[in-house]
Amino acid sequence: MPPEAEIFTALQRGDTARLATLLDADPSLVNARNPAGDSPLLVAAYTGRKALVEALLQRRPEVSLFEAAALGLSDRV
Repeated sequence: MPPEAEIFTALQRGDTARLATLLDADPSLVNARNPAGDSPLLVAAYTGRKALVEALLQRRPEVSLFEAAALGLSDRV
């Protein structure tokens, strides 16, 4: 499975360790998009995985206005 797909599998499973391994190997994956156009940040938020949201935010992803609003990041809106 390509890393771009694997990151979303790790998010769906709540696999923090696998997420960290993937991001350590390729930091650009923090800004990947799934076929629906969702970022890892949104997928983590949509699945209610707050720990993964925090882990992703520590990696400094690009955060769109929509993502900031969905996550309640008022300082970025």
